[in-house]
Amino acid sequence: MVKRYLGNIITQNPTAPTDNYGSTSAAGVWSLAEAFAYGKAGLWPTAGNVNPIALTTTARDSDANRTRQIDTFQITTAGNATDFGSLTLSSGQFDCAGFSDAVKGFEAGGTSNVTIQTMGYSTGSVATDFGDLTTVKAETGGYSNSTRGLIGGQGTDFGGIDYVTMASAGNAVDFGDFSSVNRNNQCRASGSQVKAIYGPFQSDKRVTDFVVPQTTGNGTDFATLSRDHQYSYNGGDLTRIIIAGGSGVTDVIEYNSVASSSGWTDFGDLVAGAGGGGSVSNSSRMVTAGGYLYGYAITNSMSYLTISTTGNATDFGDLTTPKRNMEARAPSTPSVTG
Repeated sequence: MVKRYLGNIITQNPTAPTDNYGSTSAAGVWSLAEAFAYGKAGLWPTAGNVNPIALTTTARDSDANRTRQIDTFQITTAGNATDFGSLTLSSGQFDCAGFSDAVKGFEAGGTSNVTIQTMGYSTGSVATDFGDLTTVKAETGGYSNSTRGLIGGQGTDFGGIDYVTMASAGNAVDFGDFSSVNRNNQCRASGSQVKAIYGPFQSDKRVTDFVVPQTTGNGTDFATLSRDHQYSYNGGDLTRIIIAGGSGVTDVIEYNSVASSSGWTDFGDLVAGAGGGGSVSNSSRMVTAGGYLYGYAITNSMSYLTISTTGNATDFGDLTTPKRNMEARAPSTPSVTG
């Protein structure tokens, strides 16, 4: 850097920012011209712009060992996950839905459970009670936009959907049902601000439903996948939804436009056939984590793909331990659970 020292006001040797997240490592006093230049380059820290960490929780490494240990990683940077802590959840809160707003993550439902709990991304792994679902919902998918969180899965009726307003603690409200009795559990979710797409499902491994999250009502058929994708990895950005893998076990990745319900198109292949893990996206990248490999061996591997292009997934790193039946989420909008 050229000398920028001026009258003991502007720091001579500052630490330059490397991204635009509010938590970025940067120090020093800068001139307005320098701040403007870094801002144009997308490298000036912005208050409230949360570093896109992802959390994976409520997984298990065997039928007898259900762990609530949390891993964390940055979506933008490949590498191994690190331990975030162990989350205290209600008994039976397993196979639950995960979703988030900008500052906190949610865990909802699960086997024999109606509990909704939340934890702050910056406050550690302490969960606080938020409210209850309308009914028990197991093997669920979670979705959120900037205001609402949706929880869809097998309930006392066939596949029901509940919703909460994330800013205000309280019990969930009934949203509607999926469009068919065959669209029930083992579903995942993703979508845009104005459309939440659920599926595929255990009983129908190639179909997807959508709902409009800011209203209420039953699901509508979206589009039929070319392969079975039960227990898939779901992700995408505001314009494209991606469904990958499945505990079949397939390595196929398919994508579709969120705005339309046209046929699904081949995207590429996962690093290995897998399903039953977690997935999370930001505006440019989708990361898959954990799950089953062929023969139902549990894996700790993670991979990523660039949402706006097509092509095969690339190795991202490893979770701290092998995990399956898990969900992942990040402080982004909208949010996706795997």
